[in-house]
Amino acid sequence: LLMLTMCKLNTSSRHGLAPAIVLMHGGSFAIGDRTWLGGEAKHLARHGFVTFTIDYRKESPAMLLPGVGAVKAAIDDAKAAVRFVVRHAEEFGVDAGRIATWGVSAGAMAFGSMEF
Repeated sequence: LLMLTMCKLNTSSRHGLAPAIVLMHGGSFAIGDRTWLGGEAKHLARHGFVTFTIDYRKESPAMLLPGVGAVKAAIDDAKAAVRFVVRHAEEFGVDAGRIATWGVSAGAMAFGSMEF
């Protein structure tokens, strides 16, 4: 079971729908969780974005380098999170045409590797 946290504060936007950003933390595909980007999510929410910080499956931190399976799983989880936000955009007050991704380190690699 993967989790996400939504942060929605100031949503003044056209048609009452706000742009969204899905955020994914770093951690070498082995450590960390969605709380690592909580400060960034709140900052962006104060500026009118609805933010979603996500978790993803990880590999054992005992590994020196992440395995291909861990990277692929993180990419699959990133895709699933974005699809979830798109599918439920109206419920969240999100404009489905204005959803961006933002990641740090492993999170940036996963988002940058997604195919739409």
